[in-house]
Amino acid sequence: MQAGAYITDGVDLYEVTGMNRGPGVMGMSTVRITVENCRSLRCLEFLPDKIRGAFALVRTAPAGTCPDVLDEIAWDQDLAA
Repeated sequence: MQAGAYITDGVDLYEVTGMNRGPGVMGMSTVRITVENCRSLRCLEFLPDKIRGAFALVRTAPAGTCPDVLDEIAWDQDLAA
């Protein structure tokens, strides 16, 4: 789950906002996926297994492209007018 993806539990729509690693049982780290409810704007955390079993992917995260150099930026000439 990448940030920017949208998932649903069949009732509400959630946006994946990030991933947190924390201490877990017996020294092993636990991963939690942070999501935001699009209706109530409430932030929640779920384990990846819970998301795989109870949620369906609505839209994948957008693939951003960042230019390496300034010359590769497509400047829109219409905005200058």
